[in-house]
Amino acid sequence: MVFGVGYCAQVTKTPEQKAQEYLRDLKFSACYVVQEKARSLLKAPSTAKFDSCTTGAIVAKVKDKDEFIVIGDVDAQNSFGAMLRSKYSGTAVHTGTEPDRGWQVKVMIVDR
Repeated sequence: MVFGVGYCAQVTKTPEQKAQEYLRDLKFSACYVVQEKARSLLKAPSTAKFDSCTTGAIVAKVKDKDEFIVIGDVDAQNSFGAMLRSKYSGTAVHTGTEPDRGWQVKVMIVDR
């Protein structure tokens, strides 16, 4: 029999790595809250299919602020049941201390 002895090495992240991860989490959360606000404005919200927050939607941080601009596409049914693609854009301001809490969507435009 062969037994292996393992150990778990703790990886220490640099302050820059921690800041990059935090910014990535903030961008994802901003995209999510803007998409949820856009969903609430659609005629058939349950049919909405949004761009991915990680690969499809554009998320830009406003310099020196915890404010993010999100732009993307959503496919959803209109009043007649036809699937249509619309553009949405919104601005989300982070007022909390955790990336997934404390968001205010300031501006929302959905082209229906």
